[in-house]
Amino acid sequence: MMTIGIDPGLGGAIAALDDYHHAVTVEDMPVIKVGTKRRLNIPAVLDIISGFEQCHVALEHVSAMPHQGVTSCFTFGEGFGVLQTAILASGHSLHLVRPAKWKRAMGLTKDKHHARKMATERWPQQWGLFKRVKDDGRAEACLLAAWMRRELGEILL
Repeated sequence: MMTIGIDPGLGGAIAALDDYHHAVTVEDMPVIKVGTKRRLNIPAVLDIISGFEQCHVALEHVSAMPHQGVTSCFTFGEGFGVLQTAILASGHSLHLVRPAKWKRAMGLTKDKHHARKMATERWPQQWGLFKRVKDDGRAEACLLAAWMRRELGEILL
């Protein structure tokens, strides 16, 4: 069974791992421009998530950050809600997990470069997915899916 990890937000990503922990699909969060603003591309999100057979999805349970503007908070929360809806509408099992929990379990720090380095070491054949500074969302989505896979192994075995 595949596991999916989702790093929400416009700079995030959706990553799916197969039973052997191989990153088989990594998609940057699909966004569109609405006027001068970037928004989540809802049909594209639904297409990506519903394109998988029933699986477990770990969605990073995020909240507003200090010093974040009201409009940014609303847009971020709206996207988080869209992701939850797409997951549940696709028949997948939704697992909300706080960043501190899964990152501590995986040995990650808050440093985004650390996530890219760890993902590159874990999936060296796919190093190109994580080579740019802005690929931290891809790295975190893959590592979150790996965390979910580990959690499921402990539950199912």
